[in-house]
Amino acid sequence: ITAVLLIPLSLWLALSLAGLPETSYEAFLAWIRQSLHYHLLLAFLLISAQHALLGLGSILDDYVQGPFINRFSQAAVKLGLLGVLVTAASAIYLLLETN
Repeated sequence: ITAVLLIPLSLWLALSLAGLPETSYEAFLAWIRQSLHYHLLLAFLLISAQHALLGLGSILDDYVQGPFINRFSQAAVKLGLLGVLVTAASAIYLLLETN
């Protein structure tokens, strides 16, 4: 489901960013301040993180031997992806709060 959801979101993101009139910081701020772009970008980030979690979890289940190492690896992946999400959400929030 996450892969199917990421197809239109990835196309939207690529075409939307390619369609910016200029590649300046101000143009990007104007783009991200539009409600539709803001919400779709957050959806893209959340779905991408879930997709990565599923994919990496599957790889770890297949290739990491031993229950302790597997659980540790799974927890490390979850914490890492949580860190990425918090960082990305904080960056978007700070972008929106700048003048």
